Amino acid sequence: MTKPMRVQQRIRQLQRADLNHAEIARQLRVSRTTVVKYAGKED
Repeated sequence: MTKPMRVQQRIRQLQRADLNHAEIARQLRVSRTTVVKYAGKED
């Protein structure tokens, strides 16, 4: 199941703010696997 576009965009935004995957996952309440999956994707 894909995450809503807002979550995907927020992942990339937080990554640009130099948060690591674990911190992003904690803030957005998603798994680290989800963060890794969408961190490298483009819109």
